[in-house]
Amino acid sequence: MRTTLHIMDVMLFLGLVGFAFATLITPGPNNLLLMSSGALFGWRATLPHIVGIQVGFASVLVGAIFGLGAVLQSFPELLTVVKIGGASWLLWMATRFFRLARSSHSLVIQDGPTATAVPAHSDFTRAYSFNGLIRKRF
Repeated sequence: MRTTLHIMDVMLFLGLVGFAFATLITPGPNNLLLMSSGALFGWRATLPHIVGIQVGFASVLVGAIFGLGAVLQSFPELLTVVKIGGASWLLWMATRFFRLARSSHSLVIQDGPTATAVPAHSDFTRAYSFNGLIRKRF
């Protein structure tokens, strides 16, 4: 019995490693955002975004390791709350995006690799939120 559990644990771990590797090398929205931000604003201005993505991804992996998917399957009400919260957050972000797009002075970009009107801590928060809360990984 002990050997069977050990093999199962190894197989689950290998599945987690495969999942992590596939999501890290896939050219998804995070990689495209980092490439664009790095090209427009430079490496230093993009660093909070990089860190936010890594922390968000680590939180997704920790949630998977501790069985958050099983908890959400066991309590469908909780899954509904998470879905409503994620949809509300997306609607709020979309509304904010369109309001900022309408204003002519919403984003100040000066000449130079590091000048932006967005504070660095907000890049980290947005990247973490996008990675840790929106992805359907569980």
